[in-house]
Amino acid sequence: MTLSIEMQTAVAAMKPEDFEYKDLSEIASVCGVDVVLKLLEHFGGSHLYIPKRNVFNRIVRKIIVSKFDGKNARELARICGCSTRHVLRIVNVEDLARSKKSMMPKPKRTGVRQ
Repeated sequence: MTLSIEMQTAVAAMKPEDFEYKDLSEIASVCGVDVVLKLLEHFGGSHLYIPKRNVFNRIVRKIIVSKFDGKNARELARICGCSTRHVLRIVNVEDLARSKKSMMPKPKRTGVRQ
């Protein structure tokens, strides 16, 4: 979408409090007016759900578990913004879950073979 020079000037002068809806005003305050305008352009008219941070935490846990090599806990802690102890706790919990899963008996297959 191409805006006229007058519209570009008006948009450039916008402030977070210029948005009619409180949610948009808050997003503009935190992320900038340009981010809100991009959101409106791409998602205008639809409902947009933003999950809580715990979804992000699950992603971080997956990264830690996949990248952990037994020696890089401190580096992963720095990258992920947590303590070395927390990295080791995540890895230990995953190891425990894997070992419990491997100890469970596999279900027997039933059915007729052809």
